[in-house]
Amino acid sequence: MNCKNKIIGAALFLSSLTACTDGDSFTIRVSDGCPDDVTASTIVYLDCYEVGGVATKDSAKVNSMGTLVLKGKKSESPAFYRLRAANRSYPFVMEPNLSNLNVRIDDSVSYRVSNSEVNVKLAEYLSFEKSINDSIKAEVARFSADAQHRDSLDARVLSLVASYKDSVRHMVYANTSSPVSYYALFRKLAYGITPFNPMDKKDLRLYSAVATAWHANYKDTPREKQLYKFVTNARSEMKLDDYEQFFSNAATANFPDLSFADAKGKVRSLYDLRGKYILLDFCVYSQMSPSDYLLFKNVYDRFKPKGLEIYQVSYDPDYEYWKKAVADLPWVCVSDINGLSVRTYNVTSLPYNYLIDKKGDIVAKNIALDMLGTWIK
Repeated sequence: MNCKNKIIGAALFLSSLTACTDGDSFTIRVSDGCPDDVTASTIVYLDCYEVGGVATKDSAKVNSMGTLVLKGKKSESPAFYRLRAANRSYPFVMEPNLSNLNVRIDDSVSYRVSNSEVNVKLAEYLSFEKSINDSIKAEVARFSADAQHRDSLDARVLSLVASYKDSVRHMVYANTSSPVSYYALFRKLAYGITPFNPMDKKDLRLYSAVATAWHANYKDTPREKQLYKFVTNARSEMKLDDYEQFFSNAATANFPDLSFADAKGKVRSLYDLRGKYILLDFCVYSQMSPSDYLLFKNVYDRFKPKGLEIYQVSYDPDYEYWKKAVADLPWVCVSDINGLSVRTYNVTSLPYNYLIDKKGDIVAKNIALDMLGTWIK
């Protein structure tokens, strides 16, 4: 199968959301498993999906031993690359913490990245994507000669696309900060089918969850900025301004409820805290420092006698890490690993908070903790 067209089909979109930036160099060591069309003297190119398009970063000829070395520059965030040889493409992810990758090209389709867990996950995703595409093509071939079964063909293809979306949605929510989650949201299936649409509210929640995770982990990088702009534009085109204005006001009544499980598995509702001052805080615990914990503890101890409760929502993808981090905290800590609250409360950055008074009015947004005394009497 020729992978080139399939990769380039997504590259036009990915190129606006990915970037390679200057930094320390990395090395790609490529070994040739003797595919028919990649032989000695074949030139292998290293391409990067940059903000402005696809750029070739290095190239080298396969030597008589079937090996070569390519070099590139590290990014501040995970970057998408491909090896390109003999009209074939082999995509992979380069993470900021890696300096070396070993890639073995087995044949015109198969390749292995041996020292990168993210690329193992990428290979698993691409294998699943290929199985869906093969099934779609098989259905088209089955009914192409019989126009009377057009409705049946449409239904079968839609069923396959729905199955694909369910699997990808589960993968994304399981790890919103993964480069593979990011990659999958912008892929196209066979015959140019675009499974995810940011103009669909359910799909937009996925994009928003990934945008939030990348903001927490790779703030101010080109990809994070472009992804945030992409989500913001989608919301604007869907005319969600009124919804967002709801949370831009200084005081708003009837705050939306949230219900998530705490570290012990007990579902905790935000509404259960009505009648108290509520500091609704959205965060990623793995990004918090010991001084952050101490500040929250001091605020909680100081204002709890005056009726303050804290409802803290975590987006940490590592659930076990989060459970240990909150084990001894005295306020309400819940996990929203799927990012469902991002849309509900228009969380556009992290950390993010609202202060709700005893009447249920949102009286402040993104308030500094040392300013709580201004509102809590």
